[in-house]
Amino acid sequence: MSNKFDWDRYLREETYNKVLEGMEDVRKIIPTMFSPDKKLIYLKTQDLDFETGDKASLTSLLDELLEELRLESSRIKWSFERLYLLQIDFRIVYLLLSNLDALPADSEPPETHLEKIVKLINAKK
Repeated sequence: MSNKFDWDRYLREETYNKVLEGMEDVRKIIPTMFSPDKKLIYLKTQDLDFETGDKASLTSLLDELLEELRLESSRIKWSFERLYLLQIDFRIVYLLLSNLDALPADSEPPETHLEKIVKLINAKK
């Protein structure tokens, strides 16, 4: 099956609001994103921005996001959206800390944590 439309080009050329036309129920979704100069990151799940070079705040945030991932996985009833958004934010903060050579000594890769969370979800079934 092939695409009948050049979606990549469309995304490069249109505004975010234009791309979301027709999706009014999700229009207010603002994604996790970097500022143009990459000095700040806005995390959707926290609804806050953080300095990308602030090792202390990012380290604390990594722990908070992991705890939120665990908590959210235990609350899932019908939608995995929040869990997915937390997963994205956790992975991005992990990568930022990795690039700053500031990962806590006992930190494990995101995949390891996510595997544990999936096991928790499956155990609930």
